[in-house]
Amino acid sequence: MTEIQGTCAEGSAPVRDAFTGSFDRGDERGACVVVTVDGEPVVDLWAGLATDDDQPWARDTIVNIYSTTKTMAALRVLMLADRGEVDLGAPTATYWRWPNRWARTCTSACRRRRTIASPTWCHLLISARRS
Repeated sequence: MTEIQGTCAEGSAPVRDAFTGSFDRGDERGACVVVTVDGEPVVDLWAGLATDDDQPWARDTIVNIYSTTKTMAALRVLMLADRGEVDLGAPTATYWRWPNRWARTCTSACRRRRTIASPTWCHLLISARRS
């Protein structure tokens, strides 16, 4: 069992549980998560191994971050779709003008979401929204 280190504010236990579960299932070898609310950290957790030579993950372990804004953009589009302000089946150019330059006018917002930002949970959110 991997030791989870760090802090988790009251009310944020589900984040800690999900983080712990990813190690318990063997999905993670080493990871960290930080969540802030109104600029204040409410979750700051780390666990496992940071390197291939078994160096432990520490609070200050430096890692590369890839494509994080794609996820945030996809979530924002899903929120707008939930409010009825964006039609996921509409051509992308309805909301995003530059694809016209490359003749992508028939690509839908839903298709664009799948190809640009496709975290599994975004697919689950759309499925849940439709049911």
